[in-house]
Amino acid sequence: MWVRGPLFGQTGRAIGAWAICDTREDTGELEFLDYHEVAHTVITLLCSTEQEMPMLFAEGWAQSQSADRPQMILELIGERESKTSLSLPELTSDEYYGRSIAPVYSHGGPLVVYLLERFGGQTFLQLYGEVRRNTFEEDVNRILGISVQKLDEYFWTWLVNQKESAKKEVMAQEKYQPAISFDREEDKKLWNQVVKVAREYESTSLARPKSAAFQLEVN
Repeated sequence: MWVRGPLFGQTGRAIGAWAICDTREDTGELEFLDYHEVAHTVITLLCSTEQEMPMLFAEGWAQSQSADRPQMILELIGERESKTSLSLPELTSDEYYGRSIAPVYSHGGPLVVYLLERFGGQTFLQLYGEVRRNTFEEDVNRILGISVQKLDEYFWTWLVNQKESAKKEVMAQEKYQPAISFDREEDKKLWNQVVKVAREYESTSLARPKSAAFQLEVN
């Protein structure tokens, strides 16, 4: 069931077969949260009720179906280069296994993209539905044919190799964005400064800012 707006005091989450998607205003367009929460419910219904997957897989799956692929990859590469990334053994340890916190989103999205592209959807679905906390490493080895440590190694190698193609995809997307016009020359200069800073982040190992704020004055 797909719900747009709060339900029973809940919002912006998936509960079993219910995708509760909070929206700022109903524009008729699907938003990130729609794709994210519906993805949770779809895979939940495809697996048995006895699920014990790590949040790395759960949030990673939802991210892979809702976030921009090249953007996810570049952001995680930024974390890797700034030495703030975590290994897959760390992200599936007791500290992170059952917790939906920031690293399982930023790492999980690209990881699930890798798993889908390398092993295919059917194998990923089996992995998602059959792994258990107490036997996680054995389950990964049985289903994928490699250890968690090898999976970690192969994933990061794949991620780094995706950097140039991801950058080209992002640049192509930006090229086709509508041009922005300014009534005042000083506004145009300020905007160009913002673009300059963004490009400096792109050319370094620094992670991109997650958000930016602007003040719009309408006369």
